[in-house]
Formats: sequence, structure tokens, C-alpha cells
Amino acid sequence: MALFLSNLQEMDKERNKMAEKILNLSLEIIYLVTGEDYTVIKKMPGESVERTYIPITMPHPVLHDGSSKQKILDVTNKILEMLSGEVSAAGNAVSRDVARGSA
Repeated sequence: MALFLSNLQEMDKERNKMAEKILNLSLEIIYLVTGEDYTVIKKMPGESVERTYIPITMPHPVLHDGSSKQKILDVTNKILEMLSGEVSAAGNAVSRDVARGSA
């Protein structure tokens, strides 16, 4: 029984690591798209967090050159690979098309 509990705790640790990596990659995509940095704050159960509402203004459009688009696709593919556990051949084909300018 203790072995089973230990395995569950290890699975939770791995799941939390993956969630953190996916959140960090998502923040990287947001930065690449908007040019603005954002921070994620984890709220613990039962913890109250005061929210400060700041009017959202439209971000300045970021001009994406081919390398920025490629980076967004690469980061997106990393997230998909983490979620599926597989390397996406189709995603790599899309990445190549963008690099050539045909997507």
C-alpha cells in the first residue's frame, strides 16, 4: 500500500512539472505574439487573492518575421508533444512550410 501511495505522489510531481513547463511555454508564445511579458500567480486552495483590475489596452502589434513565426510553431509543437507523448511529423511539416514562406 505504501508503494502505491509513493507512486501516486511521484505521478503528481511529474504532472505538476509538466503543467509548469506547459504554462511557461504558453507564456513564451504570448510574449512572441504580443511583445509583452505576463506573470502567472498560483492560488492555493483556500487562499484569497485580491485582484487588481487594470484596463486592458490593445497591445502594439508585433511584426512577425519568419523566425518569430517559426519560433511560435516550435514552441506550440513542444506543447503538443508533451501532451501527446509523441513527436509530431505533421507539425514538423507545417514548420518547414512556414520557414519556406508557403504557409
